[in-house]
Amino acid sequence: MKKESKILTAFIAVSMAVMTSCGSDNNSTASTGNETNPTNIPTQAQQESQAENNSIVISADLKQSEVKVGDIVVFGDYTWNVINETDDGYTLLCENCITQKAYDTDGHSRWSGSSLRAWLNNDFYNEFSNEEKAMIKRTHISKTDNSANTLLSPNSDYDTWDFIFLLSHDEAEQVNENVRAEGSSWWLRTLKGSDAVEVVREDGSISSDLIEFGWGVRPALNLTRKSQQDQQEETLNNLMNSAEGDVVIFGAYTWTVTNQSEGGCTLLNENSVAWKAYNDNNEPITWAECTLRTWLNNYFYNEFSDAEKAMIKLTQNNNPNNRSETNGGVDTDDYIFLFSVDEATDVIERINVRGKGLLRSPGYESNQVMTWGNGISGMISVSVEQKNGVCPALNIKYST
Repeated sequence: MKKESKILTAFIAVSMAVMTSCGSDNNSTASTGNETNPTNIPTQAQQESQAENNSIVISADLKQSEVKVGDIVVFGDYTWNVINETDDGYTLLCENCITQKAYDTDGHSRWSGSSLRAWLNNDFYNEFSNEEKAMIKRTHISKTDNSANTLLSPNSDYDTWDFIFLLSHDEAEQVNENVRAEGSSWWLRTLKGSDAVEVVREDGSISSDLIEFGWGVRPALNLTRKSQQDQQEETLNNLMNSAEGDVVIFGAYTWTVTNQSEGGCTLLNENSVAWKAYNDNNEPITWAECTLRTWLNNYFYNEFSDAEKAMIKLTQNNNPNNRSETNGGVDTDDYIFLFSVDEATDVIERINVRGKGLLRSPGYESNQVMTWGNGISGMISVSVEQKNGVCPALNIKYST
């Protein structure tokens, strides 16, 4: 529901019409489409008619907020349940499913690498205005919570820091039963096996289903009372006070500091943020033209907030030939990049840091690329169309 004023509106409904659910569990199986748009999502008129009842318009500054747990609020284009009060704000759960989607389209049940997480923190997050984005707090998503209800090791996933997320099993159980029973099935983020994730059913009970099924998506987020400037200064101070080899938080991910200087630092994500090919087609290709470079500097780069983007330095990368004289291509200017063989060798020898996946250096043939994962001796050449882990790097500038 679009609000021209783009402010947070809180209201306590005296009487609420029963909203039509975003999906149905009349059948035992879900649709398997990647992006189903349910026809019975509440219309704008339905949502606005409910919001008009005794609505209290408050400032976008949460310090002046009268919101409390149990309220229903309008934030951005949707209505939300206030399910928790935090130290510096509130946790919101979307009142209804906003769409139906597969949890992951690439066969991975881990929250950190799921296509649904990527969609929520890119496409859905970018539906909010800049004023609204400044109120959304990065939330620490623990890998332990993600795998709490499965025999899989927590180490099979990674901690993330997300603007938008799905509830875990434990978080869902703490939600009021009437709020949880939305009337349709919706995804949680807790693993139930290598190819299954937990789902809240229409009656509020929790079961599980295969990740390729198209169940409802009910986003959650945390709003903060801190200003965007305060959040940016806190991030910058943490980075400036870090040492080489330290693990820090930037954006939605944890990173290892591989270089530190007065003007900035280099960050490497040792954990794969995605499982992708260097290039979509098996053909002679260099870093400058490959599809992975485009994805990193567009889709992945846009996961960062405007304030975070202002801290990322445009880096000029040299792309030398392979030892076998395979063409490395022209120099490139990148916000996000992969390490070269030389850069990877340096951090392995100097601070024992290593990624697991693709490098940007050419392989031994023109349609191959180098990878790393088990020290210098573990660097091998693979086909450019072979999917592998993506461990991005970036440079931070301390003066923005």
